[in-house]
Amino acid sequence: LSIDEQISLLESRGLCVEDREYARKMLSNVNFYHLGGGYWYPFYDKSKQDHFFYDDVHLSQIVRHFEFDDSLRILVFDAISRIEISVRTRFIYELATEYGPFPFKKENFVFKTESAWVKSYEKLLEDISHSKEEYIRHYKETYQEEIPPIWIMGELMTFGEISNWFDNFLPSYI
Repeated sequence: LSIDEQISLLESRGLCVEDREYARKMLSNVNFYHLGGGYWYPFYDKSKQDHFFYDDVHLSQIVRHFEFDDSLRILVFDAISRIEISVRTRFIYELATEYGPFPFKKENFVFKTESAWVKSYEKLLEDISHSKEEYIRHYKETYQEEIPPIWIMGELMTFGEISNWFDNFLPSYI
């Protein structure tokens, strides 16, 4: 449906659209089904067929819910980012302090299972070979070690990879 047809459909289902131009802008930037699934669905009168809205439901109410959710998502992502950076920093620091710059080498790493170590190590090698990061390119051109030191690798690794390495530590080293 065109944007105007989407608005007409919503109006035919009982939604009060106070400002059609605002509705056009909204539906041009936020997918009809995105709004529908999470935001106007709770305003449907379940006793009626074909997704009719409760009486006196306005698009502006639905938009307020969407905007609140969007603001909350931004705050949560910001908090998660800060936590991830802190955990990553702590991981790098602790490994470097305990094992030196190359803790991922088999002879340096005290692990639960060798197979998990092999899988994680191969993933690090893959990450290095596919990386387009300038700092990885510089390292490969300048140094001979197969894997860069932990303070470089710790920035390249995903949070999932860090979790896998942490999970493979022997309990006495945690």
